[in-house]
Amino acid sequence: MKAIEIGENEAGQRLDRFLLKYMNKASKGFIEKMIRKKRIKVNKGKAQPNYSLQVGDEVQLYLAEETVEKFTQEKSIDKVSKNINILYEDDKILVLNKSSNTLTHGEGNSLVNRAITYLIHSGSYNPKDEKTFVPASCNRLDRNTSGIVIIGKTYDGLKEINQKIKDNQVSKYYLTLVKGVVTKAQTLEGYWIKEGNQVKITKTSLNDEAKKVITKIEPLHSNGKVSLLQVELVTGRTHQIRAHLKSIGHPIIGDPKYGDTKWNKEYELSNQFLHAYKIIILNYNEKESLTITAPLPKKLQEFLKRQSLDLSCP
Repeated sequence: MKAIEIGENEAGQRLDRFLLKYMNKASKGFIEKMIRKKRIKVNKGKAQPNYSLQVGDEVQLYLAEETVEKFTQEKSIDKVSKNINILYEDDKILVLNKSSNTLTHGEGNSLVNRAITYLIHSGSYNPKDEKTFVPASCNRLDRNTSGIVIIGKTYDGLKEINQKIKDNQVSKYYLTLVKGVVTKAQTLEGYWIKEGNQVKITKTSLNDEAKKVITKIEPLHSNGKVSLLQVELVTGRTHQIRAHLKSIGHPIIGDPKYGDTKWNKEYELSNQFLHAYKIIILNYNEKESLTITAPLPKKLQEFLKRQSLDLSCP
């Protein structure tokens, strides 16, 4: 019999979901069968798959050691640079300023792997002490979009921010440079649908798979040819900002997928001018709102200067 004591980073999870992480090569059917047959218990008693684990609970696995080993793959942490640009950190979250041409998560030198390396070196995270938890991102940015990414340092922190995002208590603001002159603030509404490796946003729903999206835009400055906008992402679908701006005739300068090829060549930007520059987390730690900003990358600041556009943020 193997006993697993539940700590703070495991508490609050359903029993079946915890076990699927702990025995990460086991099927859901196998886990449910073992719980049903009382081969897996909590505090030496029968438990339901949806039981919410509490700190101090003990999960007993009445399984052969070979079976547990067969279904358990040890966590491996890629050895990568711990070089990160920290905007904010507390006991629960780490907020970073991601550079362009960097993956938010994935194998290798992704931002999340760099954050994990930093947390290990700082003593905030020790993989050997954890049963299932690994720090993870609460939001993601496209590879060539720069700006704010929130990392959950603990399970509670990850769960809290994810729930706030779901409840629309995290406001996300971007700076972007678009083709043409935008003269007034607008709330854009449409329907998001995937088409191959791109997405399309239409004014009306084309089928049952279309998802309603909302994007708010506010013009900050224009030189008569291009416009600097503040964008508030109300809903958060893949490539939403890029596709929504294209749909109204104002594609992002430098965007290789949704931009205007002719304009991209003229302005010679290697990737889209899109930067997640501000987040506001409402009622953070049951207190006042937490506002975090990320400065525009130097390369984009210099680009704006060449277009005679004001660099000041709202």
